Amino acid sequence: MAYLAEGALGWPVFAGSVGGLAPLLGPTAGYLFGFVAAAYAVGWLSERGWDRSVPRLFLAMGLGHILILAAGFAWLAFGMKLGVEKAWLVGIAPFIAASLIKNALGATLIPALRHVLDRRG
Repeated sequence: MAYLAEGALGWPVFAGSVGGLAPLLGPTAGYLFGFVAAAYAVGWLSERGWDRSVPRLFLAMGLGHILILAAGFAWLAFGMKLGVEKAWLVGIAPFIAASLIKNALGATLIPALRHVLDRRG
């Protein structure tokens, strides 16, 4: 939530080093607010050990992406009045492959990095 507040105050924390209220009211608004839900959900799962297992971490991160994309989709389809089909085509479909790749990389690298750091003491 601090991230959204910083952006609302004009700090250049959003994509493209943008700040202000426009990103919070325009097409990206749903995704930005979805980050809050995703951070909470993935953090909650991580606190329960889901970040210690590659398959569970992949699922936790997948849930985070689903929450972000769902919020973005809903905002585009209904808030921006693009309709369901157009919102899917511009707001979800282009991001599915990248989300799966990020999930796979994160779920593999985070436990491996933790293992290396734990061994260092």
